[in-house]
Amino acid sequence: MTDYAAVYRESRHRIADLVRDLPDGDLARRVSSCPAWTVADTVAHLAAGACEVAAGRMDRIPTDEQTAEGVAARRTSAVADVLAEWEGCGPSIEHAVDTRQVPLNIVHDVVTHEADLRGALGAGRPPEQAWQASLDHLSRGFGAWLGRSGQLTVVAGEHRFTAGEGEPVTTVEVDGYEFWRALFGRRSTAQMAGWGWDGDPAPHLAAIPIFGPTDADLVEAR
Repeated sequence: MTDYAAVYRESRHRIADLVRDLPDGDLARRVSSCPAWTVADTVAHLAAGACEVAAGRMDRIPTDEQTAEGVAARRTSAVADVLAEWEGCGPSIEHAVDTRQVPLNIVHDVVTHEADLRGALGAGRPPEQAWQASLDHLSRGFGAWLGRSGQLTVVAGEHRFTAGEGEPVTTVEVDGYEFWRALFGRRSTAQMAGWGWDGDPAPHLAAIPIFGPTDADLVEAR
């Protein structure tokens, strides 16, 4: 059984290690997968969300306005202070995740943004066990949105997921990390269409990304 509290904690620690000593120029670097945000903004978002949840002020996915307010409130803070704030809230979040007092969206969010930050900084991928835990959890609900246009089987490395039933029957072979990034809207329609499809990808391309695809191709170093 996956320890999602540990997934959250370890991702939080890796992000802190990644950004703690960055020069101002790198903190101000735009995050291509979240183009409205810099590296510092992305860390601020994670700290803000965690502390709002820990304080009991957020029991559902925040609105865009709430998210923007949390980032703006920390825009003049030093990254060390933002990390300290997040560190203070972190154990409460991890306990809440462990006891299922909060949905696992917060775990998906931290690992996804870790990947965003790594992409912006050329720091490679998060550890496989982190993004794989997110993908495995999401796979339990694939039928709710991936199976609306016939049967789709996704072969991602050693993993195989099938959603839906009936015609058309389509299979796609894709690197697991690429599929996971696409689920969170970090790949373009053209990139998804370029995967190894057996069958017509068109009915499925709009359904894969939960938040919609990127407008332009997003290529990240391994």
